[in-house]
Amino acid sequence: MKKLLIKWNGVWADEMDLQGFHVISEKAWNKFKELVSSFEYFNQWEFCVGTNEHVEFSSKEDFFDSFEIKEIDELLANKFAEIFELPFGFMPLVQMYESIELTDDQIEELEWLAEEIY
Repeated sequence: MKKLLIKWNGVWADEMDLQGFHVISEKAWNKFKELVSSFEYFNQWEFCVGTNEHVEFSSKEDFFDSFEIKEIDELLANKFAEIFELPFGFMPLVQMYESIELTDDQIEELEWLAEEIY
């Protein structure tokens, strides 16, 4: 199964640089993209980084463009998991997944996705 290193870099109000990364399967990334792409309405989703600080995404494209994706081998994926608690740093992938409203059937079907993203 292909593993992906998903890196994110952002800036809050030109004052604070934010970074994070996660390692998940290509299957999980594709399913996540499919879920987010299925949203009919996407209006300025915000990623909180402090009490009154947040990074905004104005569209789905803006959100997905904020990630850098690189395929890595299983050995490197395991090494990341050994060294870091994943996800590491600020990672809007997790916050976006938490905001997805799923039916009970979808939750049951996608338990494996939650396990990979958290």
